[in-house]
Amino acid sequence: MAARFWFSPFPGGPAALGPVWEEADLSALTVGCLVDETRVRPRASICPVRRVPALAVVAVTLAAAAPVDARILVQRGIAGVELRMTKAQVRSNLGTPTRIRSGRNEFGRYVEFVYPRVTVSFQGGARATGLRTRSRLERTGRGIGVGSTEAEVKAKVADVRCRTESGFRHCFLGRFLPGRVITDFHIRRGRVSSVVVGFVLD
Repeated sequence: MAARFWFSPFPGGPAALGPVWEEADLSALTVGCLVDETRVRPRASICPVRRVPALAVVAVTLAAAAPVDARILVQRGIAGVELRMTKAQVRSNLGTPTRIRSGRNEFGRYVEFVYPRVTVSFQGGARATGLRTRSRLERTGRGIGVGSTEAEVKAKVADVRCRTESGFRHCFLGRFLPGRVITDFHIRRGRVSSVVVGFVLD
């Protein structure tokens, strides 16, 4: 079954972060709600509009405890924002968004708050369902983030799995099952190009 992985369109990212993603025959889920730079759908759908892999993960469980100062909290959040936070909480933490995007997709209405270091997606409600960063300033407690090599991800992110699906390379934590939380490191040319933490929607 073709998986749906969609993020809203922001410049430079697959469907949601930029133009339109290409559809990749992955597995069968929908996550969070953000756009990626690969324009290929990984096996989950996470956000709005066109059928593009969307990774919307819910901050249900914390796979591994991360230092309080870590900006990317695996299975929880990015840049001081955590899954399930309300729009008011996000604004309180990060201030007024640089841009706000909204629309409707196969999952209903969605809104995206775009900040310099992170894009926060709200799919069908007032709480965050997906977070995505392409900033090199956001790192895990062990220093992993955009620009890290795949080898570094494997060495410093516990229990991570890496694979190529329909031409889309990624390393991830969590299971691509509806309602589960996923942390996905998108790999391009051997290095992390973006990081997503979100709920699997479908």
